[in-house]
Amino acid sequence: MERPAEPAVKTPVVRTIDLSESGYKLPPLSLLDQGTGGEINRRLLEETARQLEDTLLQHGVDAQLTKIVPGPTVTRYEIE
Repeated sequence: MERPAEPAVKTPVVRTIDLSESGYKLPPLSLLDQGTGGEINRRLLEETARQLEDTLLQHGVDAQLTKIVPGPTVTRYEIE
């Protein structure tokens, strides 16, 4: 007799821990430094966008930049 196939992806088991019973205290937020916020250099973003369009064109892709969405880590360039 054949066994049924196992699912390809297993659902992870999520466990929560009640810290109040363990005696552990979370560190205070005062340990963190305030972020600088950083300024967005629009000229640099537009220059990078032009380089992206030029590179795509060199590879035969005729694309136009439609939107730049700067983020804290990754900047998204939307093209059509």
